[in-house]
Formats: sequence, structure tokens, C-alpha cells
Amino acid sequence: MHLLNLFSINLFILIGVIILDVIFGEPPPKLHPVIYIGKVITFFEQLYYPMQNKRMGGLLLVISTLIVVIFSTITIALLLLQINVFLYIIFHLYLSFTFISIKSLKEHSLRVYKNLKEHNVDDAKHALALIVSRDVSIMSKDKIITSTVESIAENFVDAILSPLFYMIICGPLGGLVYKTINTLDSMVGYKNDKYIMFGYFAAKCDDLLNFIPARISIVFIALASFICENNFSHTISSFFTYRLHHESPNAGHAMGAFAGALNISLGGPTYYFGKLVNKPIIGNGEKNNFDATLITDAIKLMNVASLIFLYIIIIFIVIIN
Repeated sequence: MHLLNLFSINLFILIGVIILDVIFGEPPPKLHPVIYIGKVITFFEQLYYPMQNKRMGGLLLVISTLIVVIFSTITIALLLLQINVFLYIIFHLYLSFTFISIKSLKEHSLRVYKNLKEHNVDDAKHALALIVSRDVSIMSKDKIITSTVESIAENFVDAILSPLFYMIICGPLGGLVYKTINTLDSMVGYKNDKYIMFGYFAAKCDDLLNFIPARISIVFIALASFICENNFSHTISSFFTYRLHHESPNAGHAMGAFAGALNISLGGPTYYFGKLVNKPIIGNGEKNNFDATLITDAIKLMNVASLIFLYIIIIFIVIIN
């Protein structure tokens, strides 16, 4: 019974988190926990990067960051609990609300869309550069569109499904651990000369935490494709055909499903840090002349898939109770 109560409490927190995100989106940088997690990461990176054994230094970075972030958060939560239980609940709600990025991802993607519709390609590139790590300077309009869709698909798992998944299982602490690992990966998990060894454990931990959410994403994306009147069967077949056609063990799953739903192909030659990377093609879509409305179609698919996840969890909690 205690486990069921825990699930129920976590569900109510999750509902509150989604409502807050839909209304407010990302909080200001000075109030965003990820900014301070980043400062902790930077401190330990400066401490451990000089080590001769880069992998060991990277492992110590991950462990030290998790210890500091978790200990600090628990300490603050307990202090607030001593003062007032309401403050304790508000703290957890606010902290958890910063772990997901539904509204933020939508707004950033819409900036790309609106600039393309107004034929402001340079502004569209600038907007895209805020949500991807690839070089945007020489991108064509079609590449800008597909790169935006790729970002929406990948972030459906990284910035929505995974944090919600761990908050359901382990509450706010689960979301905190996931977000810390995800931030570590985004800061040091690159396969370039500087971080290929030092960021190894951060990248592997991120892969591990996204393993299950990436694979169950097809349930929500496929149902969303049906509701949005996309190609339901193509969504499923594209997922299973292309889910491992990516350097990342997880990114190809959602990308394959989105490509199938929207009848497009993603991936292909892309520049990162000035180097051309021939990424595998994901999807066998028939569309060749892309319209910017593909971005809004992808946003709609993301929003509906997110709501379906929430509805399924609510139904599950009602049934087991």
C-alpha cells in the first residue's frame, strides 16, 4: 500500500509539474537549478580534467557532481520541511517543473518555423542554433527544417519522457538524478578531442538512463500519430527499421518514429564543430520538398504524445488503487 501511495503522490507532483511547464515554461536563468548544476560541473571539471587518466577524471566528475547536487537538494528540502510542509511541497514542485521542457522546446521550434515562413533564413538558423549543437551556417532551408524535427524527436525523450519517467518511479529525486546526468552529458559528453575520454562516463550514464524511455517512446508516438492522422503503421515500421541506425543507442528510436509519422527522412550529412559527419539516413519518407509546416506537425506530435503518456499513467494509478 505504501508503494501505491508513493506512486499516487508522484503522480500528483507530475501533474502539477506539467501544468506549471505549460503555463510558465523555463524559469529565468538565475532561478534555474540547471544553471547551478552546470556551475558544479564546471568546478569539478577544472579540478579533475588535469588528471592524466581522463576516464578516471570523468568518473570522479560524475560521482562528485551527483553527491553535491543530491546532498544539497536533500538538505534544502529537509530544512524547508522543518519550517513548513507547504514550503517543502512548493520546493519539490518548483524543482521538478524545471526538469521538463515541453513549452520551451515548442517555443524554440516555433521561432524557427515563423522565421522560415517569413523567409528570414538567417534568423531561422540563429533560432535553430539555440537548440542544436550542429553547425547551422551553411544549412539549406530543408536541412533547417529536418534538423528542427530531429531536435524535437530527440528531446521528446531527453527533455520530456525520460524526466517524467524517473519522476513517476522515484519522485523529484529521480528527476534530479536524471537531469544532472543529462546536463553532464550536454557539457562534457562530446566525442571530440577534448572530451572523448573525459566525458565517457557522463555519456554512458546518459545512455543508460535513456535506454528504457527511448524504447517505450514508440507507444506514445504511435498513438499520437494515429490521433494526429499521420501514418500509424508507417510510424511503427519506421521505428523498428531505423531505431538502431544512429550513433547513439537511443536517439534513433524517436527519430525513426517521427520520420515515419511525418513521411520524411532525417539524418544525412551534417557539420559538427567544423567537421562533416555523414550521419545515417533515418526514415524512407517520400517527401523531398519540405515545407516549414513539418515543424508544427512535429510539435503537435510531441504535445499529443506527452499527453498520452500522462493519461496512461493516470489510468494505471486509478486501476491499481
